[in-house]
Amino acid sequence: MVGSLSGGNDSNNLIVPTISSEYDDYAAIRTDLLALPLSGAPNVVLPLSADRSDGHEYGVHPACPELATLFGESKLAFLFNTGTLLHPMT
Repeated sequence: MVGSLSGGNDSNNLIVPTISSEYDDYAAIRTDLLALPLSGAPNVVLPLSADRSDGHEYGVHPACPELATLFGESKLAFLFNTGTLLHPMT
């Protein structure tokens, strides 16, 4: 393993939406202090290219190029919103 997490993971800055409308929502919630830029700065989001699209586009944190490489090689998948539900869905 190249690195390890010392503590927690800010999943909202690990996987970042890159479609303009979705990115704008992300940036508004994260504010200028935490939101990662899509372009024009030294630490921009690394885009991910999926074989199949669900209509969304994402990138990963610039400190995680290994994850982008593994995803591009189909050796890594990301799962969103996993865990126990607090209330049943109808």
